[in-house]
Amino acid sequence: MSVLCSLSLGCLSLAAPPQGPAVVFNNTAPTGLFHDISSGITVFDEGRIPSTSAPELGAQDTYSITRVELGYTTRAQAASLGGPGARVILSFYGTGDVSDDPSELGSPLAVFDVTGLPGSTATGSLSSHRVPYLLPFPVCFRADGNGRFDPSAGNDFVWSLSMPDEVNGSAGPLIAGDPQSCAKGDGTYFQAAGACGTGLGSIDGFGELTASGDYVFRDFGGYPQNAYGSFHLMAEAPLSGECSGCGIADPYLEPNDSCATALPIGLLPIFGLIAEPGDDDFFELSIPSSSTLIVDALFDGALGDLDLELYAANCGALLASSSTIGRQESLEYFVCSGAPEDVVLRVIAPTSSCLSYDLKLQATPVVDDAFEDNDICSQSALGGISTFTTRDLLVSECDSDYFLLRVADQREVRIDLFFAHSDSNVDVQLWDASCQTLLGSSTGLGDTETITSYNGTGVTVDVIAEIFCDGGKGNAEYSLSACYSIGDLISFQTCTGVSNSTGRPATMCARGSDVAADNFVLFYAVDLPAFAFGYFITSLTTDSVPRPGGATGTLCLGASGVGRYAYDVLQTSNSNAAFYQPDLRNTPTGLGPVSVMPGETRYWQFWYRDTTPSGGTTSNFTGGVGVTFQ
Repeated sequence: MSVLCSLSLGCLSLAAPPQGPAVVFNNTAPTGLFHDISSGITVFDEGRIPSTSAPELGAQDTYSITRVELGYTTRAQAASLGGPGARVILSFYGTGDVSDDPSELGSPLAVFDVTGLPGSTATGSLSSHRVPYLLPFPVCFRADGNGRFDPSAGNDFVWSLSMPDEVNGSAGPLIAGDPQSCAKGDGTYFQAAGACGTGLGSIDGFGELTASGDYVFRDFGGYPQNAYGSFHLMAEAPLSGECSGCGIADPYLEPNDSCATALPIGLLPIFGLIAEPGDDDFFELSIPSSSTLIVDALFDGALGDLDLELYAANCGALLASSSTIGRQESLEYFVCSGAPEDVVLRVIAPTSSCLSYDLKLQATPVVDDAFEDNDICSQSALGGISTFTTRDLLVSECDSDYFLLRVADQREVRIDLFFAHSDSNVDVQLWDASCQTLLGSSTGLGDTETITSYNGTGVTVDVIAEIFCDGGKGNAEYSLSACYSIGDLISFQTCTGVSNSTGRPATMCARGSDVAADNFVLFYAVDLPAFAFGYFITSLTTDSVPRPGGATGTLCLGASGVGRYAYDVLQTSNSNAAFYQPDLRNTPTGLGPVSVMPGETRYWQFWYRDTTPSGGTTSNFTGGVGVTFQ
């Protein structure tokens, strides 16, 4: 143990310097003081680690720094008392001079955001600590700045420290260094090991970057009359050979820096990986059949950026990629085939500093819907006929869905699809019964697709709806709604209902005239519970509010112009349907009745009573429809 004393803090017992790899930099000569940086200040200091050509005869020309000792004073409450502990951000730079603006230093070699450090054990009081910290990945330092001593040039490395969470004042790094009592370079493997030391290459001065971005070079009034202008830092490295890049970068996985050396891995998380400039990581893995591979790379986006690319086996075709800005990169890839697929994952390293990251990989089986196999025309399922709205369907890029729709003479059918375009681009085509003649298609880029077909042949005809994926993640869940009408269907679907006590979601459609002055719109709702009471509701906007007021379904109407036809309570028939013709000149709103105007789009739903599986009472909603009037 050692002791640190100051007039304001008294004497504190400190842990002995860490044991293990050799000390290669030692600026720990105590002064009993600290420098307050609690107002968002970052301090910059410098030092030197000797090369084999230096007068101090260093052991190597590069050193892989694996552990440091931090010294600081804090008011942050200790974690043992329920507080967050202290936080220190430590950055290492290559060759530099703290008298110059930090913009001239370039990008740091590495940045460590260290949280949960020992804090104060008494609320609001100051507490000083010397803490050994094992770096999450080694940092390769070139001795004397460039690997060789040059008396005519700068040979120092630069490091910075900030404590951004200190908001109560009076916190910062311990002031260290006393060259008259503890010689520069002492206390290291190279010179007077075990003695107190002032950092080799340290100077009586430091840089200070304020929260507003101003940078000044400062000292404490001149040593030895006042404290020496440097800060506490000890650095250790194993003297086991030269290093490059980030040092001993995940040695249990390297070399995996090319497609030819891609490392075979399973679908399990891998932690503590290292990305260093110019050294991408390659991994080889196998994705099970009919599964979606999900890859997440997690890292500190403030310290650097990673990108992901997924290739076919042997780095063939590019299958997926992710190149966002933030703390995470994610990609998905769906294996359509009935056999596993081998792929190569490339983690593209940052262009400057070293970066530690974790990989999380999982393969999620994609389970097809209950209508399979309806993936060729001759196997078309009748789902759209019997239920009007069918939810929880699944389509993939290698497995289209076909549905047969039987349309009576003088009838029109309208099909609406609902899906998330972010999952996949789902499209629909309508064919004749033999799938030889294309009757129409819908290939938009939104979250819905709509297509209609009218039968005026004099007989009932069958048409085939083909649902397919066209790009995206390779598969998507969707819902299908079908409306049938004598005459023109004038509505479009805005959402699907939630299954009610019949086991089916209720569907709402509208036919008639979309000319507001005609005042002729006929709503009909199907797949409702028999003999249930309810009424229609309307609005000028859409929304999606699950289970409003404890209801079972989803309210798809927005607040603007909302109104209820509460004066026209309807009872459903024994055929599970309800019909209603609203008076467009007397449309209810919260501010009183209004007339529907040309150019206006208005939305409707039917709100009805229902029962729960246990026999209780609830309410539900049909899907929503909209009509744009002329």
